[in-house]
Amino acid sequence: MVKVQAAALEVQPGRDIGHPSVWIPPPPKWYKINSDVAVRSDHSVCSAVGRDSQGVIVFATTTRVNVTEPSVGEALALKEGLSQVLLRKLQPAVLESDCQELISTLQGSLQPAWNICSIVEEILLMARCVGVIEFSYTPRSTNYLAHNLAKWADRHNVLSALDVNSIPDFVCNDFILPDSILGD
Repeated sequence: MVKVQAAALEVQPGRDIGHPSVWIPPPPKWYKINSDVAVRSDHSVCSAVGRDSQGVIVFATTTRVNVTEPSVGEALALKEGLSQVLLRKLQPAVLESDCQELISTLQGSLQPAWNICSIVEEILLMARCVGVIEFSYTPRSTNYLAHNLAKWADRHNVLSALDVNSIPDFVCNDFILPDSILGD
C-alpha cells in the first residue's frame, strides 16, 4: 500500500473549516474516494482513488470513456469510485468530487442535468447498497491525486485497476504537477 504525503488539518467536531486547501483524511475506519476526469477532444479518462483514514491508497483505477462533456465524465468517474466501494466492501465511505453540480445533485439539492440524469440514477441506486455513504464536494486543491492520475493515465494509456505500487511517486501527491510532467 502507498501512503500519500499530504498535510492534514486537524478537524474538530462541529467546526466548519470551509473549503480546505489540502486533502483531509476521513474519520477513523472510514474510506474516502476521490474521483476526477481528464477530458480530451475525442475521449475522456476517469480516475478514482480510495484511501483509508491514514491516507494509505487502497485502490486506484482509471477508465477510458467515449464522452467529451466534462459533467458526464465527472459523473462516470464518481460512479466508478462507487463501484470499487461496493466491490471491495469499503464502508463507510465518503465520495468526493470537484464537480459541485454533481455533488449537489447527488445530495438532492439540485435537479440532475439532462446529460447526467441516467448516471445519477445509477449512482443513487448503487448507493442504496452501501451501509453508510456520503457525497461531498471538494475543491480542485484537495483533489489533485485523482486529477493527476487521470492525466497521467491518459498520457500513458494506463487504463485499469492499478497496482498502487506501480503508480509513479510524482503522481501520488496532493498538489498540482506541471503539465510537462503529466502530459498536457
